[in-house]
Amino acid sequence: MKKTRRILSLILASVLAASVLCACGKKEESSYYSSSSYEYTEEPTTAAQEVKIPVSDKECKGNYYDVCESFEKAGFANVKVEGLEDLLSKDKTKDEQISEVTVNGKKSFKKGDKVMSDVEVVIKYHSMKTVYMPFDADEAEGMDYEDAVTQLKDKGFTNISTKAVEDSSKDQDSVKSVSVNGKTDYESYSSFVADAKIVVTYYTKPKKTESKQESKQESKSESSDSNFDLFSSAVSKVAEDTVTPSFKEYMDSYEEFMDKYIELLKNYNSDPMKYLSEYMEYMEKLSEFSEKIDSYNEDDMSAADWLYYLEVTERVNKKLAEVK
Repeated sequence: MKKTRRILSLILASVLAASVLCACGKKEESSYYSSSSYEYTEEPTTAAQEVKIPVSDKECKGNYYDVCESFEKAGFANVKVEGLEDLLSKDKTKDEQISEVTVNGKKSFKKGDKVMSDVEVVIKYHSMKTVYMPFDADEAEGMDYEDAVTQLKDKGFTNISTKAVEDSSKDQDSVKSVSVNGKTDYESYSSFVADAKIVVTYYTKPKKTESKQESKQESKSESSDSNFDLFSSAVSKVAEDTVTPSFKEYMDSYEEFMDKYIELLKNYNSDPMKYLSEYMEYMEKLSEFSEKIDSYNEDDMSAADWLYYLEVTERVNKKLAEVK
């Protein structure tokens, strides 16, 4: 069924490309239209004759269609229109606005100048950068989600995100759906703006259910945490007064860094691909912190230093445990 649908999609795309004939938006048997450009050439029924340029180069502004129509009505027989496909969604107000007009290869011309009717007029205009889907909605289902993302990027899509859903009955990492701007009813010949919002939803295995033994261990850990909190709170005020200033400054900076890292970790767990680069940077910084703490001479650390070290690391570990 999917193979048949794919063949029908290709046939329909060919029919669409071959059947639309127009000049400046009007149907004409002697002109050709493609997705972003077309050429209008009248059948050479008579020899080229002298005609007047209907507008100056400074008047060539606004929608390209109006200028194109002016040249055709003035008798120009070789008018070409070219969409630049240089716009994304944020620039849609510029769609179909003229970028440049040349007459016989010249950008500068005056209204009323006389030229031959067969000289080339090229009208370039801004248009949306569109990209064709590499597959249809049905074909996407069951694909490896990383392969689907790669195909979309290769086509030119730039706004792609992934979403995992837990389902033990489905193949791990297989695609559930690929939506484009919230829709899942597209075909392989469907085109969208390059920065259209694409979400690749895929299946993943459910997280392990906590066992009774793990629950007991967690309960013991919580009890231990409680005892530590009582102990550390009772002596923290004294410890802060006697801890080595440089060591306290380092441990405070470490805790501040870890708080930021934990926030990043939460985002990374929800969308690894989006935050991978930032995650790797933080891992390098974390390694630097570890090397620095290892460089401290334990013999030079006072009891207050050790106490403050335990207090900070315990707070950080509790926060990390909540994320994992």
